[in-house]
Amino acid sequence: MSADADDLWRFAVAVHARAGVENACLALQDEAGADVPLLLFAAWAAARRGVVLPAETLADLDSRLVPWRETVIRPLRTVRRTMKGAPPPHRDLETPAADLRARLKSVELEAERLALDALAAHARLDPRNTAKASDAPPPREAILQALRAVVALPAAGVADSWRERHLAVLTDAALAHSPLSVADALS
Repeated sequence: MSADADDLWRFAVAVHARAGVENACLALQDEAGADVPLLLFAAWAAARRGVVLPAETLADLDSRLVPWRETVIRPLRTVRRTMKGAPPPHRDLETPAADLRARLKSVELEAERLALDALAAHARLDPRNTAKASDAPPPREAILQALRAVVALPAAGVADSWRERHLAVLTDAALAHSPLSVADALS
């Protein structure tokens, strides 16, 4: 794993662990069709690298994730979510069924980590993603722009206030893990 992939993973775990982020990510995923690994990647690029990825780049990266997301991540998520509400085949199997669901969640998380690793690898290979704009917006606005671009990919018709509320939660969490926000505050 590359240093970028490792940093991206640590960032994603730290951001996702902050209050409200899991619910915001799930809402954006389930209601707006946003890809959570791509959201976290875009936030990481803006927060840690000072790079707001162009919408075309995000669309290209998203298209590269589609086969993995559709054939691996979503089926795992569907089975895990289905198990949550389904009774086990026998009442004596409640604990083993809960253990199986926990293992599925772990496998789903590992599949999302591989998606993040792929995003880090693609971004590293694309020189368009490494240059910082000299007129880059302040860190909070950069993160928000990046997240808006990801949500705009699939989200035609999503109410702005609803979307912005969830994006603000994710933006604040990403900003808390951005060395750029510290530097900006000191200048």
